[in-house]
Amino acid sequence: MKIAQLTDLHIGREGEDTYGVDGRANFLRCLEEIKIWQPDLLVITGDLCFSQGDVEVYTWLAGHFQALPFPFRVIGGNHDDVPLMAGVLGIPQVLQEGYLYYEEYREEDALQLIYLDTASHSLSANQIRWLERVLVEREADLRLLFMHHPPLLYSRSGFMDSKHALRNGEEVLPVLKRQSIQVFCGHYHAEKGLHQPPLSVFITPSTFLQIDLDKPDFTVDHYRPAWRKIETEGSFLKTEVRYVR
Repeated sequence: MKIAQLTDLHIGREGEDTYGVDGRANFLRCLEEIKIWQPDLLVITGDLCFSQGDVEVYTWLAGHFQALPFPFRVIGGNHDDVPLMAGVLGIPQVLQEGYLYYEEYREEDALQLIYLDTASHSLSANQIRWLERVLVEREADLRLLFMHHPPLLYSRSGFMDSKHALRNGEEVLPVLKRQSIQVFCGHYHAEKGLHQPPLSVFITPSTFLQIDLDKPDFTVDHYRPAWRKIETEGSFLKTEVRYVR
């Protein structure tokens, strides 16, 4: 299976000051590359809007997502209004108590795909209980989990870990480490791989800008937009980040 991941689009309203970055153009450049690759699925892992959820932004994005020749999945980030986003994108049926989390199982591939909602900077208690259940309900050769916030820290003294980390990561980690899981996330605006066996975490860079995770204050690393390729076959996984010039 071929999966493309986009994250942290930070699309602004028409005319909004987005620090001089044309988030719409960056997103479209990445999307054109993804169309050429022809994945089986596109997953967008949150922060679709620049600063806060906006109906005009979601409507603009919906037009592009719904015109794709392949299906898409979406979860919210901390800059999204999740119920608004789900309604505009046409997926309100999977909202649970205002949260957007769900699971799908591809029997032909024995592949489990899990989507979590950390838009509130944490994983809700109901989600954690739900996650515990769905991880044992399926026999899977491979489990891919998509969430906005990384469940592992990269650098405790860095800007993102010290100020914007998942707030209840210590509660979530024991659940995730009961199975072999490959986590794909964003939020940190960087390309990093983190491992605490049997858990692997792949942080995907943003289509907007990238952050230096080692600096204690917000520091832009570079402005190259990016997306991630994920390829699976049975228990085999291959992934790489593609930077768009």
